[in-house]
Amino acid sequence: MPFPFDFANVETALIDTNADGRISVTEITAARTAEFAVINTTVADDVTFAEFSAYTTKQQTAKLTSLDTDNTGTLSLAEFTVGQTDANTVSVATEIFDLADSNDDKALSAAEFNVLLPNAGGAIHQFAMLDQNYDLVISQAEYLAAPKKTAGNLLPPPQRAENLLPPPQRGGKGGR
Repeated sequence: MPFPFDFANVETALIDTNADGRISVTEITAARTAEFAVINTTVADDVTFAEFSAYTTKQQTAKLTSLDTDNTGTLSLAEFTVGQTDANTVSVATEIFDLADSNDDKALSAAEFNVLLPNAGGAIHQFAMLDQNYDLVISQAEYLAAPKKTAGNLLPPPQRAENLLPPPQRGGKGGR
């Protein structure tokens, strides 16, 4: 089931600069290059995790703000389901809303809303996926490249594989 809001259409319209209804590699590259420039708030050529995390937090806040039509800083169920007409979609969206409303106040705070976003809490994961050479910064080339893929993305980088090995045993009788 898709997320109740269709953010993809908004993003597509911004990226499809020639309005042909298709997104070319050139348009994607231009959009990613512009986004990198926004994320990179220092004079360095690389993006730090702090810059990346600040950017993702700002994006999540902007999504909440765009839906918060009464400017309360929270989302009501009506704001959360706005534009949904299919009964099944509304039912699922209502259940998602109720599950996310952890304090049962019938409103989603920014923290509750952010849990619902596709990359919620994923700034660390996203950053690690983009940092191709494991140097703890993202270059523009890394940002434009496809993210790395590993088994579950939980293993340490290859050059740190020695961290997986147990420490050497010393002495006799089982190393004691």
